[in-house]
Amino acid sequence: SESQVFVGGVAVFDDYLDKSIQFSKSEFLAHFSLDSGRRTILFATKSPASYPWNPDIVELLGKAIENQNINPPSQLIVRIHPIYYFHEEQTGKIAYSHYKSQLAEFLELERRFEHVHLNIPEILSNILPCDMPRNELNIRGSLLKNSDVLVNMYSTMALEASIFDLPIIDVSFNGIHPERKKRLRHN
Repeated sequence: SESQVFVGGVAVFDDYLDKSIQFSKSEFLAHFSLDSGRRTILFATKSPASYPWNPDIVELLGKAIENQNINPPSQLIVRIHPIYYFHEEQTGKIAYSHYKSQLAEFLELERRFEHVHLNIPEILSNILPCDMPRNELNIRGSLLKNSDVLVNMYSTMALEASIFDLPIIDVSFNGIHPERKKRLRHN
């Protein structure tokens, strides 16, 4: 019977239904220093352990925006995956050795392209890269709520985007720098 059926889901997504904790469009634009006259493309990076070509996607989108190959005029906000900030459990030291060069590439791409902006998550733990303060969920929800399209590889971000009726472009290719495949980390 209907009384015996419980509809559940991922509890962390429940906060997405609370509109009061997400940025309004004007707050969103101000928080990320975005241009109100441009559409916003959100690129949610995939774990660098399985997809080292994230910077390539940013570079391609940055060039397309700069060369006005994307209409209407757009801007890109890049949500950096928390795995980029992975910590070595044995030493307790940040293991930037695996991803330091890619993080530097993101920063360089942000400097190079006027309309590329990074969203770097706040990580609380020295052991768990997914240990973030609660406001990170609000920021992620605000990104999904206020962006015009999500570019992503197959991930839960696509599910989260569907909560906001955000259109999704799903990409996955071996980038413009094939030598990155050597950097894949298999655990």
